[in-house]
Amino acid sequence: MKHLLFSILSILSSASILFSQNRAECILGDTLQLNLNNARGFVFWEESEDSLSWNFSLDSSSNYILQPSAQEKWVRAKIEEENCPTYYESPFRIVAIDTTEANYTRSSLSVSQIDGQIISAAEDQIIMELNSADFGFHAGDYLYGISGQEYLISIDAFILHQSLLYLFLSETSIPVYSIPLNFGSLISTKVRGYVLNEKGSGIFGAKVKIGNDSVYTDAKGVFQFNSVQVHEGYDFVKITKPTYFDGFKGFIPKEAGNELIISMLPETSVGFFSSAAGAVVEFNNYQVDFPANAFTLNGNPYSGFVSVRMQELNPDSSNFRQSMPGALIGNYFGDYKSLLSLGMFSIELRTNIGQKLEIADGLTVNVSYTLNPEMVQSAPDSIDLWSFDESNGYWVCEGIATKVDNKYVAAFSHFSFWNYDFPFPPAYLHGLVFNSSGEPFSGATVQIISNQLQSGYDITNSSGAFGGMVPKNMEFTVQAFYYTGDGYQQVSDVIVIPPILSDTFYIVINPPPQAEVMNQVIGTAVDCDLVPLTDAYVIHNGNISYLNDGSFSFYTTSPLDSFKLVSANPTVIGQWNMITINEGINDAGSIQLLQW
Repeated sequence: MKHLLFSILSILSSASILFSQNRAECILGDTLQLNLNNARGFVFWEESEDSLSWNFSLDSSSNYILQPSAQEKWVRAKIEEENCPTYYESPFRIVAIDTTEANYTRSSLSVSQIDGQIISAAEDQIIMELNSADFGFHAGDYLYGISGQEYLISIDAFILHQSLLYLFLSETSIPVYSIPLNFGSLISTKVRGYVLNEKGSGIFGAKVKIGNDSVYTDAKGVFQFNSVQVHEGYDFVKITKPTYFDGFKGFIPKEAGNELIISMLPETSVGFFSSAAGAVVEFNNYQVDFPANAFTLNGNPYSGFVSVRMQELNPDSSNFRQSMPGALIGNYFGDYKSLLSLGMFSIELRTNIGQKLEIADGLTVNVSYTLNPEMVQSAPDSIDLWSFDESNGYWVCEGIATKVDNKYVAAFSHFSFWNYDFPFPPAYLHGLVFNSSGEPFSGATVQIISNQLQSGYDITNSSGAFGGMVPKNMEFTVQAFYYTGDGYQQVSDVIVIPPILSDTFYIVINPPPQAEVMNQVIGTAVDCDLVPLTDAYVIHNGNISYLNDGSFSFYTTSPLDSFKLVSANPTVIGQWNMITINEGINDAGSIQLLQW
């Protein structure tokens, strides 16, 4: 801990004849040393927990050590000097807390939550003039929001004297992502999905990882975790494949499992230059200004050619949610937030043989993002910048971009996925979708659209359940669809959700009375021993339906339809099955997959 010094002579002007030096100092171990060196007279220290009932003298020296404590204390010095007929009393409100102890609960607050005005702010100390002594924090709390501070800083001690508040801060700022969000305990569930390329075709051989478990996609791009450990509040999958940016998909686990669709982004080369010269690279709405000699390879200075690989993710595009990493949730200085994006991009720097490069420590790269013309007038003068935390699967607030004319401009010290976002308090919007028979509607796509014209979606599982995080205090419309091969068919009316004020909001979605007839096909997949399969799925009309305990279900509007069972076991052969569709539920019976 840095020794933090501060002279408080200015607030003790009436007693200046008694002191040649008076300072409060944080010392190692987060104790607080009150020092009255060279004071004329004899010093007595007194301590209290309420400033009203004082203890007897604690010490009789010019230095007093206040040991770490979770309780705030009042301390005063009495100085008796032969030329002064009375004691001088100077009470200080002090907290010194051992911030290395895990049993002290820390919280975070913004300086704007303290009722007062900043007089001065420095790296290690902030002075505020308070309007009220009720400032509602404790030593060990985290503070943010000072002069655009991008990091949290720990309050190690504070002194309140009259109306002036002195905050003593850590020497080193704490990156916000060092305080991870807590998504609860691990639970076991199913996670299935398929991975697509930029043309909408399945990607074969992509590695899909959840925690310590991993599988590979098959020829259709399908992956399945029939039992995997995930965090109950939020978790994510990571997908890797050469020539593509790493993909990430966040989800809130559901008891009956989750079904995901992920579109991977190709590593498109947009520029190639000499590291010694630097360059300005433009791609779509972005301009990136790379300085000369600013790159490292494995931590060492790099000299050679630099290949820039970049992708832009437009929030208005139809596959934005399938392509964007994680979900629109973020860590805002230790708080969980739902996000509203104005733009997103990804950059990777490579050598000419594909080795990954980084920006050298202490250097930055300037990036300009040109706004759409219709956004220029309404866009704020500044917006939070968020980088994607690949270890935790969510966004982290890590800076500010400033609007200059029709662009947002910012300096970046590292590259990953970056996002221009507004944070909002989150709410969990979830519910169930039912079919015309009153049964759970599996495989439906539930679209959620905000009045800010941004949308999200979730796919119902075998229980008909869907859910996702949305901003509070915002109106939404919700509608369910199903893909039949002829496009998406509406399976519900538009439902208007008023601004959500609570942490959760639950709805039930039923089909409209005049909905197009959606007939259901059910069946069971078994192996050559007539044992129900768990690792197969059904292909029908360009759609995929997963098995649950060997059973499958899908919907169709055709009078004659076909489907094929596909197994994860490459030695098991499936074939197309034709079925005549009658109104209502059509039972295809047990479909046997034979082994070579």
